[in-house]
Amino acid sequence: MKKLGRPCDTDAGETRKLLVKEARRSFADVGYDATTNRALMSAKDPSLASFVVGVASESQRHPELSLAIAPLRVGLGQFLSKMCTDAVARGEIVPGINAQVLQDLINVVLTGLSRFSIAVNDQQRGLDVIEGLKRIVAGTAQHASAK
Repeated sequence: MKKLGRPCDTDAGETRKLLVKEARRSFADVGYDATTNRALMSAKDPSLASFVVGVASESQRHPELSLAIAPLRVGLGQFLSKMCTDAVARGEIVPGINAQVLQDLINVVLTGLSRFSIAVNDQQRGLDVIEGLKRIVAGTAQHASAK
């Protein structure tokens, strides 16, 4: 019978990193309820985008998971709020778009990019979409004759 737990000659930090990677993959693939310790020891490399999207939806079904990630959500919310408030205060955002609207728009774009990344599973397409989005935001996506 195999002894349970981490082998004596392994690094605890590396073991934690491996478990977090495998947890992201498993949550994204099969959900929080179906994730098992055996699944976490798989050798597959997980996708961070899959994890982020998956954990967000799973946290709506599992209050304990929602509580565990609450500090991360608060930290991200505070960061985005300050960034958006500062941008509006500096006059970098057109009138009519307040800090909350800007923050919500950023959240929508990030969520959409994450879902797109999972759906197409093509790094170059993802980079091309981000470049196109930058051009749209900068107002440089149109030909001069179309303006």
